[in-house]
Amino acid sequence: WTVNNEFDKQPVKLRIEPLMSVKPYDDPSNIIITDFSEPGGFINEAIADGVSGKISISKENAVCGEPGGRFSAQSTGVSPREGSYINMEMRFDPWLNLDKNQALGVWIKGDGNGQILNFGLRSPRHISHGARGDRFVRIDFTGWKYFELVEIESSEFSNYIWPGDTPFYVYDSYRHRVEFGSIEKLQLWYNNLPAGKEVNTLVGPVKAIPMVSAAIKNPSITIGEKSIVFPVNMESGMYLEFRSYDDCKLYGPKGDLLMEVIPEGAVPVMLNGVNEILFSGEGQKEINTRVQVTVISEGMPLDKR
Repeated sequence: WTVNNEFDKQPVKLRIEPLMSVKPYDDPSNIIITDFSEPGGFINEAIADGVSGKISISKENAVCGEPGGRFSAQSTGVSPREGSYINMEMRFDPWLNLDKNQALGVWIKGDGNGQILNFGLRSPRHISHGARGDRFVRIDFTGWKYFELVEIESSEFSNYIWPGDTPFYVYDSYRHRVEFGSIEKLQLWYNNLPAGKEVNTLVGPVKAIPMVSAAIKNPSITIGEKSIVFPVNMESGMYLEFRSYDDCKLYGPKGDLLMEVIPEGAVPVMLNGVNEILFSGEGQKEINTRVQVTVISEGMPLDKR
């Protein structure tokens, strides 16, 4: 990925955090939320001016070999692109208990038109007070891709226009949380639809999947021709902070110092402007290891007093 360093050339500083991962898509403990096999299972609950769309059973199986649904929509351009939304909703009776299956796994075939596909889980309003459980996928790709959706969307949600009714009251959305033990409905949203063009996305069975702790060994960072390796074994919840060869520490989930780390290799240097950064490490074969890397650059203080 790329990072824009707005300051002068400098040695890189960073934080590495292994995140929670999820079990495989075919794990027997998964719960199928929908496989789109029920005609009329999704009802249109909200739509912007000039937008139309539907969900139908797909004639093409997903890569996993299972059938799925086709979500098609189009916008005339009456609504701005960032507010061209449609919500297709499926309700559950009885409610679903996803308390132990809070991640989502889904195969998606994109058409490359750039629309946002939003998977939203909702608890009853009297339990969650309007909290959202959205996960966004930007359809800027073509062909089939597999997605593991874990963290709930936060700031990205505010980059788009949504219905202005009570369920989307901003404070309720940010200060409450979805109760995964009581899931009342699944919402499939589109937003950011291009004007005057039909979009079509194929969606395989949507599965709720348990999260598991992951491990990574010997994580490393490369910028340009310089690479630095951190000879540690890390698990979800731990984090490593590197500021220099003499200031590199591994912390536990509660912020307790586990060890001082002696890096190997050369400290990569960030140039002023855009820098391409490569991350690598030894993960686990049975799951997709997820890692968050925070790159830090510094400039002169605003006040030298």
